[in-house]
Amino acid sequence: MATCISCKGEYKEERPEECPRCGADNRNWHRHKNLSSLAAFGNFFFGSVWGLLALVSLVLPLAPALLWGTFNTVAAMRVVVPLAILLCFIIFLFTHALKLSLREYEWLRRIKKGWNPPLSMISVVAFTLALILGLAVVFVLDTERTRGLVRILLTIAFSLAFVNLTLSAMLMTIRDYARKLDEGVPQPVFMHEDRLLGVIVRAAEKKLGDDTPLEVQEWRRTASGGVRALLTFNSGLEERKVKTPEGEKVITVQEEQQWEAMADAWGHLASLQEKGSKRLTQVK
Repeated sequence: MATCISCKGEYKEERPEECPRCGADNRNWHRHKNLSSLAAFGNFFFGSVWGLLALVSLVLPLAPALLWGTFNTVAAMRVVVPLAILLCFIIFLFTHALKLSLREYEWLRRIKKGWNPPLSMISVVAFTLALILGLAVVFVLDTERTRGLVRILLTIAFSLAFVNLTLSAMLMTIRDYARKLDEGVPQPVFMHEDRLLGVIVRAAEKKLGDDTPLEVQEWRRTASGGVRALLTFNSGLEERKVKTPEGEKVITVQEEQQWEAMADAWGHLASLQEKGSKRLTQVK
């Protein structure tokens, strides 16, 4: 099974050029997924200067070893170096594994309510924190050898400075990777209202039975970027005789039924509830 990058729908890879759920052209996405491990590595890390900085940040904790005696007076270097390298690798692997999720976050934050900072801003915060922690260690280099709690805190601060540098570089690498990927693959379905509503309507029709054609009466975005929609089913036109003060009269009516659909930003139905009871409406 393959997963559409636009709507997260699953389908057989017999026709990878088009997603049967949302109609997205996934040819470039399938080419990207089928890259060799070496090609994917190069595409991610050598696509921008940030990728190179992310790789360099993994060995950056070894740099203070050149001034071991100087830094060892304020922080336990035997702890700083291995701890920083370990944590940098964990952050490196963790963020790399989340690269597609972070790409989705960059799109989702445009339609979600509330403040959702871009990856570049989070990266700047991480870099600033690394700078503050590093300077905190440098500013006490001229003091006497630290001891006790102060030494422990400076050891942790020195280690976290390198971790934040790795995090900052990786976030910028993912940002550039996502931008390059977006040049060749379709945008998420929630960026196109007509496609998103079409996906929701077809999902609701499938759940109710394909003989229940639905129309979108009204809809709105939820705080999380999903959709709350009022769907209406109108039966075929039917003539009925009614009694009026002027006598018997033939009118044209149709049966109307409504459902309230709740779906996430990708058009996956969370709930489908009947709203009110069936009613007849006169067609003029």
